[in-house]
Amino acid sequence: MPERTILVVDDHPLCAAAIIQALETLDPGLAVRHLASLRDLEQSAPDPSVSLILLDLKLPDATGMQGIGLAKSAYPTASVCVVSGQSDAGTVRQVIAHEADGFIPKSLSYADLSESLERMLQGERVVPRCVAEPAEPVAHLSPAESRIMKCLCLGLQNKQIAYELGISESTVKSHLAHIFAKLRVQNRSQAIVVFTRRTNDDSFTDDGPRLAFG
Repeated sequence: MPERTILVVDDHPLCAAAIIQALETLDPGLAVRHLASLRDLEQSAPDPSVSLILLDLKLPDATGMQGIGLAKSAYPTASVCVVSGQSDAGTVRQVIAHEADGFIPKSLSYADLSESLERMLQGERVVPRCVAEPAEPVAHLSPAESRIMKCLCLGLQNKQIAYELGISESTVKSHLAHIFAKLRVQNRSQAIVVFTRRTNDDSFTDDGPRLAFG
């Protein structure tokens, strides 16, 4: 019995062939089996060597999310990764909500498909970037708000920030209220932690440059 078996469950021969070719190129020692339906998948169980199931969402005997549960039921210890041409953000979120271990769009280039498959083989969770990595809150700060955050990181108080930036103290307070809301924090200390972690900018540390005061 092979040490590791991968099941490709897809009724489209060309798609299945591309996936199988990529897998066999990545690891010639893999045993890769092609199944065309969920019925075939259920009948193939149990096989303790199966470690990964690559599952299409649209099969002759199932459409949608039900295949994920059936695959996990048939092979409880295997990872289940959906490989589908239906790759809008809503579908991907549904797939993840149904406890799939990954999602690979069929629209990927062969090189990107191979990279995603390699990551799945290594035990990583593969999800499209638009779903896996929501926009960082720091990215939503305006230039003026970012300047104020840089001042906060230097330990400046509101009056000092107002002087340095040539604005009123009330404007500083207004900006801070917007900053706290955007960063989803409650106070200055939390804002500094989020801002410095997300920007990875060392120029605001004790060894970095200081703003000049008159």
